[in-house]
Amino acid sequence: MFSGRRAPAESGGNRTSAANLLPPGIGWIAPLFELAGLSRARSLRILGRSARENGGERESVPGTHARTWRITLSAQGHPGLPDGMISAVASAAIDPIAFREVCGHFVTGVAVVTSFGEAGPSGLTANAIVSLSLEPPLMVVCLDRTARTLGAIEHSRSFGVHFLAHDQEEIAAVFASKRPESEKFAAVTWSERCGVPLLEGSLAGVACTLEEIASGGDHVIGIGRVVDLWRSSGDPLVFFRGDYWALTSRDPAPPEVDEALEGP
Repeated sequence: MFSGRRAPAESGGNRTSAANLLPPGIGWIAPLFELAGLSRARSLRILGRSARENGGERESVPGTHARTWRITLSAQGHPGLPDGMISAVASAAIDPIAFREVCGHFVTGVAVVTSFGEAGPSGLTANAIVSLSLEPPLMVVCLDRTARTLGAIEHSRSFGVHFLAHDQEEIAAVFASKRPESEKFAAVTWSERCGVPLLEGSLAGVACTLEEIASGGDHVIGIGRVVDLWRSSGDPLVFFRGDYWALTSRDPAPPEVDEALEGP
């Protein structure tokens, strides 16, 4: 179990990867129906009927003479749809704020990603962090395309990931801010380790060399090979629905769950 309290507003700057807005129209969903054995023409007729029956609004597609249906998500089945398929998969747009709020229901830790740029060390607060592989050891970090730290990672081809301890809320706020990078690092104690800036006092962390950067909508996905790691004792800084939370009790997980969730 855990209990929580409100995190400073500035610490939410890199809380989750933002939603990609789907393109207008419903034609993109037709290939899913084709996999179910329906023709593209029939699938689009089904989607149009489903939209009309569920209060969909027909609207013009900007820049074209086409008109399309804008429908909303629904878990109810409709006549003519393949069994088990949710007709609302054809939603033309997902509200990015609602998507972010839904993702906020997933409990995470809080991390700081650091790297060296041309002008010196750079870092940001993030929680879109995950281990990817054990053999070889790989980490994934998701970064906003406008993040200054992304430029530093591209420059040095390396980065560090620091998992913050429960008493490092101020560090989370510092690196979530828009302060100049020099001011961020002037506010913390750090050193260089394996070519990345190492923040002292973190619960654990890894140093990585950059393997690949992939596109992910308004973010990029950085994959790094772990070349060094460290850890200490203590409790993590926990983030849930915009608040910091503290662990209050511990229940052992079944072995199969522990094996499935502990790492990649």
